[in-house]
Amino acid sequence: MSYLLVFFTISLIITLHELGHLLAAKRMGIPIARFSVGFGRKLWGFKIGKTEYWLSLFPCGGYVLPALEDEEAFAKIPLKSRIVFSLVIRRNSGTIRQKASATPSKEALIKDRSA
Repeated sequence: MSYLLVFFTISLIITLHELGHLLAAKRMGIPIARFSVGFGRKLWGFKIGKTEYWLSLFPCGGYVLPALEDEEAFAKIPLKSRIVFSLVIRRNSGTIRQKASATPSKEALIKDRSA
């Protein structure tokens, strides 16, 4: 019985944590494709606006999937939102994560100043 209580408590904490990511991304204007409680196949879900909400097969965990097509879509997001995204929204997405944590080149900084 106590193992189940621990499992459900951890699952609840993770869900609240991921909900924080979702709210932060939406507040920063970052489009969200999917908010999932759990990993794996979708067991149940619904869609509100452009965001899908899922309950997945393995309920311990979860993720927030931004609706960004490529690095250019990420670059169009205002700098303040990108900073919050890179600090708050930590995903295991190679392209977006690399772009968010990449140090800009000297040429990019000069180009940004002239714009």
